[in-house]
Amino acid sequence: MNGVLSKEKISKEYRIISTGNSTKFNYLFDRENNKIVSFQNLGFTIKPKIYADGDIVSINFDKGLFGYLHNPEITESVQVK
Repeated sequence: MNGVLSKEKISKEYRIISTGNSTKFNYLFDRENNKIVSFQNLGFTIKPKIYADGDIVSINFDKGLFGYLHNPEITESVQVK
């Protein structure tokens, strides 16, 4: 029901955190809430391409009836060197 009744679009920025191990599994740092989240916890069914540690990505979400964010889509990325 939350997905059917989307109320608005929300855009959030995240910083990529790489664990540096051989699988290069990336996490995201939520700059607004100061917490670490995984791609899966944001609603991605598959992990997007691997980004470098420190890169910034903007993700658009649909905000549903009950305030839950869903349907994530990476709209912009900035490579930090």
